[in-house]
Amino acid sequence: MIYQDPETNLYSLGNKLSVLGSVADKQNGLLTTINNALCQLRDKLNISTGLAIQKGDGLSLIRYNRSNKNIEIDYRDNTPLPLLNSAAGKVFLTFTENHCDKYSLDLDEQQSIRQQGYSIRLSETKGIPGYRAIACPILTQDSRLIGAAVIMGLLPDSKQELHQLAQQLISTIQDLKL
Repeated sequence: MIYQDPETNLYSLGNKLSVLGSVADKQNGLLTTINNALCQLRDKLNISTGLAIQKGDGLSLIRYNRSNKNIEIDYRDNTPLPLLNSAAGKVFLTFTENHCDKYSLDLDEQQSIRQQGYSIRLSETKGIPGYRAIACPILTQDSRLIGAAVIMGLLPDSKQELHQLAQQLISTIQDLKL
């Protein structure tokens, strides 16, 4: 990884470290691009957004972009997310094979998520009425799952309004042309 020139005795970074750095830069650049788009959606809708990715065997909300509402539930970056009880978790269970041996979704629910292009968590989180989440997959051009884009907060009760929010989230991600 580090190379020493025999004539000058000067050190330089080897090719492997340089290649590794460029891969990390592309990945971080991609996540920043996605998060910037989610921040723009947050500003447009005044609804909190987030970015979830797989970390090891788990799922983490690596970016949380808080709305400007007076009352909101905050998350810290890198908050672990449950796979079965979160909208983002259900997206990961639908679009990856990693957790099939430990967790599984009902096939009808997986089919619905694939057809609609998003997952909604309607159930209350620890007794907070109205706190819901919508997540859609972030896929590369070759259909590899990068992460899940999330809208979360005190969302409307109407399924029609939730569907409209989901469509705006999907459109925001599709406009990125990953």
